[in-house]
Amino acid sequence: MPISSRPWRAASLILCLTVFSSCWIDSDETPDLDVSLSSGVDAVIRIDDTEADVAQRSAWQCDREVVSDGSTLGELKFSHVCHYKDLGIRAYYRYNRVALIEIQEPFHGMIKGRNLKLFGLTRVPGKAWRDTLIQSFGAPATESDGGRLSSQALFYYWGDIAFNGQGPNELAIYRDVAIRSYRSQNFGRILDLGFH
Repeated sequence: MPISSRPWRAASLILCLTVFSSCWIDSDETPDLDVSLSSGVDAVIRIDDTEADVAQRSAWQCDREVVSDGSTLGELKFSHVCHYKDLGIRAYYRYNRVALIEIQEPFHGMIKGRNLKLFGLTRVPGKAWRDTLIQSFGAPATESDGGRLSSQALFYYWGDIAFNGQGPNELAIYRDVAIRSYRSQNFGRILDLGFH
C-alpha cells in the first residue's frame, strides 16, 4: 500500500469509529482506562474535580445519588455520589469537588507507573493475596479486615485496595484522613443486585 494512502485510511477509521461506534463497541464491555493513584481515572474523573471539570473531560454519564445529612457520608459533608455503573466507578463529592473515588469491576484498566492491570492481577504462586498486593504496591501504612464480602484492605498515602480470597475487589483513591477513617470501616466490593 502506498504511504500516501495511509493518512486517508486512518481518517476513515476514525470517522467510522466516531459515527458507527455503537455498532462496533459492545455496550457490556468497558474500555481500558488508566488509573493514577495520586489523581484518579484520567479520562473520566479525578480527585478535586468539579462537576464542570468532569463534564468537560468525560462523555460518560453517571447516576447521581444525593447523600442524606444524617448518614455517615452526610456527617463527613459528602453531598452526592456519581455512579458510573458501566465503568465500575463511584465518585463522592464533598464541598462541590470529588474527594473519594471507588473503583471496582467491571472496571478495566492499568495502574500508571506500576504496569498492573487493576482487576487482572494474578496471585504469585505460593503467596497469599495480601503478600502479592504488598509486592505490587509496597508496604501499607495500615491494614484492616472485616470488610464487605470478607474483604481485607491495605491502606496507603493515596487510598486503599480491598481484597478477599478471590483477589482485589476495590480500589479507593482519596487524600483526607477523615475519609481514611470512614474507609477503614467501609471497604470491599459493593454488590448492586438491581432491586431498586
